[in-house]
Amino acid sequence: MSAVPTPFSQACSPGAAAVATVRSSRAHDLAHDLAHGVDHDLAHDSERGLDREIDHETGHGVDHGVDHRVDHDAAPDRVLERCRELVRPALVEAVGSLHPWTGEMAAYALGWSDTAGTPDPGGSEGKGVRQALAVLGAEAVGAEGAEAVPGAVAVELVHTFSLLHDDIMDGDALRRRRPAVWKAYGTGPAVLAGDALLAQAVTTLAEAPGGTRRPRSAASAGP
Repeated sequence: MSAVPTPFSQACSPGAAAVATVRSSRAHDLAHDLAHGVDHDLAHDSERGLDREIDHETGHGVDHGVDHRVDHDAAPDRVLERCRELVRPALVEAVGSLHPWTGEMAAYALGWSDTAGTPDPGGSEGKGVRQALAVLGAEAVGAEGAEAVPGAVAVELVHTFSLLHDDIMDGDALRRRRPAVWKAYGTGPAVLAGDALLAQAVTTLAEAPGGTRRPRSAASAGP
């Protein structure tokens, strides 16, 4: 099976291929940093416009000076903000397709509104690490971040579902400095809202472009 072509795989020199490997490693490092709240020196290297290759004999980095400048607003908090802005419209659409009752609870859980269903400027929708990882994962292999939006939406819906049920199971009365959904709406409604979010996550993936494609069987795959 041939490798999926990426901008990196089309590099015209061994040095460029080594650079590509390191840049993929950096995407992994940034994802790690987002999950742990650590500011990696990726932003520093990006500002310098340098790609770095590791000399495996000395263990030191070697700057090739290859100018592949990326947005120097690469600090984790700015990456998270960029990914949230990309995913937010589709996430709002997915929640809006729920029944109004469960949709209201979902919007409350996501920090968008209060228990009256009105916008809540003080609400927190969380860091959005999981949806960002979905977007960055696509970008790391050469795809547009927009192609990962359905997956990012599904991940965020599943995460929110898990928080609703987890708070009930653990008896946690607060979530992001507000009453948990089960305290605000009741245990039964919170369970149903979580179930609705999980179902909507599956629907989002199923309705995404290519989401209903079935893999070819070994018999039909051919040589």
